Amino acid sequence: MSRSLKSVKEVFWFQPNNYPATKEETLELERLLYPISGRNISMRPDNPPPRLLELLVRMSTFTQTEIDLILQCLSLYKDQIALKELGPIASKSMRRVMGDHVGLPELTRFFLDRAKAGLNKTIVKNNKRQTKLRAETHKVQETFEKAYKDIHFARKHMWYKEKSMAEAKASAEASRQRELSLVKAQYSNICSDLESQQEFYATWKKMEGEPSGSFRSLNSIFHDRNFKRTMRQNKTQAERAEKVEADALEYALQQMQQEQHDKTEEVR
Repeated sequence: MSRSLKSVKEVFWFQPNNYPATKEETLELERLLYPISGRNISMRPDNPPPRLLELLVRMSTFTQTEIDLILQCLSLYKDQIALKELGPIASKSMRRVMGDHVGLPELTRFFLDRAKAGLNKTIVKNNKRQTKLRAETHKVQETFEKAYKDIHFARKHMWYKEKSMAEAKASAEASRQRELSLVKAQYSNICSDLESQQEFYATWKKMEGEPSGSFRSLNSIFHDRNFKRTMRQNKTQAERAEKVEADALEYALQQMQQEQHDKTEEVR
């Protein structure tokens, strides 16, 4: 076993300063490297495990498990291990070269770096596009909200204006109905007076006796009759005016309610 350990030390160690490995360190290296090398610890000393660099080069699948094992080996003794043509892995320049893909072939690293650079550019471009899109969306949203508020205010103002116009229209209609009723009543009174005067003179012409006496007697009769008729007409005219005013007011209220209901439905 000691010979095997010596072979392992000679094969796996690259010591620029000839720093010797302890038995525990050698066993740890064996434990990590044998599972990925296809060898085992019971092999003959004249058939040693492959070198670490050969192990890295011959990897073809580059599975995450293999890469993790290689990185564990390199991280155990990074101050003593040096890779061929690259120098100690603990140096700053080596860390910059290796990056996040330790042990990969140079061509693979080249394509990986190029892919990472392209991906970073795409991410930056996409972030800029998303920022611009958010700004444009916010601007469109503000414009829409302002237009909506303006339209809503205009509709509300128009509704109040139309409501005021409807009230004025209803009031004017009621006033017109009252004036029309008064004109009709006055016309009816004039016609009644004219008919009464015609009847009075026709009756007076037919009467016999002294003209003055018959005129006074007939005038007294017509005066009483005209007075009673005038009272009836005034009462009827007042009732008619009240009825017309009530009808006009009811009509105006109905028109206002109907127009208010229509405008409310339109605003909704």
